[in-house]
Amino acid sequence: MAEKNDEYTYRVIWSEDDNEYVGLCAEFPSLSWLADTPEKALKGIRKLVAGVLSDMAAHNVLVPGQAQISVVSLYFPCYRTLTWEQGKFNSGFSVFGKVNSE
Repeated sequence: MAEKNDEYTYRVIWSEDDNEYVGLCAEFPSLSWLADTPEKALKGIRKLVAGVLSDMAAHNVLVPGQAQISVVSLYFPCYRTLTWEQGKFNSGFSVFGKVNSE
């Protein structure tokens, strides 16, 4: 059976400053958990979030929802270019008038 804290987004990163792995939760950016292995960091942050959720529920505090990922599609006009430089053709593309070589 899934727990309430399974609805959240977790990640584990390496911290050079702490020389340990850091467990993080996107919905609770002020929380973190340090551990010597990534597995322990993930387990620790999940346990910490579960405790915070339990405490929030006990005090009738509204808990944050799962982070929503939005996909934004942007259109940039892109033009193929063919230029003659130093005796040879160069292929590239142009975005907003700026020419970039491939």
